[in-house]
Parts: sequence; structure tokens; C-alpha cells
Amino acid sequence: MPKPLAKPDTISARERLRDHQAAAAQAVAAHSTSLAALEMVISRRAKVVADQDTFVAAAEAKVAMAIGVVAHAMGVDAAADILCLTKNAVRRHSASARGPLAAPQGADPAPEVSPSAVDVSDSPRSIRTPRAEGRVDANAK
Repeated sequence: MPKPLAKPDTISARERLRDHQAAAAQAVAAHSTSLAALEMVISRRAKVVADQDTFVAAAEAKVAMAIGVVAHAMGVDAAADILCLTKNAVRRHSASARGPLAAPQGADPAPEVSPSAVDVSDSPRSIRTPRAEGRVDANAK
């Protein structure tokens, strides 16, 4: 059985004990307040991280869709060369842009189209360059 605490004998000892107990209570209150503030900051951070994860996922989806468009327009080989990706990466991004049910595993997700087979002469978005229009000087590099 623990020994009961003895009361301080002098008035100054009682005052020191009271001051110590008050300081301990203030420290516990400060700790509780700090913990509550930490929990609030952690929950805010979790919300911000979740929002940023959503933005990153949306941007990744746009990149995958753009890779799919390039692969569909130019073919997987040309898209891989132009975008500095492997053919498998181009196929994977193309498939992820269309969704998980678009093509079975191992199937070529987009038909191969050679760049020369695509007619963009009437397209309003075709790029007009001096070389494409035949106005390049033969001596120019």
C-alpha cells in the first residue's frame, strides 16, 4: 500500500506546492490546446492533399488522353518517337484514356495509322509552315 503524501510543514512549502500544481495544470492545458490545434492542422492538410491529388489525377488523365489522340492520329510508332516514350507506354496511356473496358490485355488499343495516310490539308488546325507550303530556300539549313 502506497504511503500517503505528507502535507508540507511550512507556509512557504505549501505556497511552492500550490504554485507547482498551478503550473502543472497550465502546462496540461497548453498541451491539450496544442494537440487540438495540431489535429485541426492535420485535417486541413489532409483536405489540401486530397484536393491536390484530384488535380494531379485530372492532369494525368489529360496527358493520357493527349497521348491517345497522338497515337490515334499518327500511329503508336510515330507517337512513341515524337513523345519520347516507349510503344508500351503509348499503348498503356491510350488504353487508360479510353477506360479499363476499352481493350483486352495485350490487344493493340489503337489502329496503327501511318503519318502519310492522314490527310490534314483541309483541316483548320493543320500547321502551315514554309516547308509544308514549299517555300523553303534550297540553300537554307
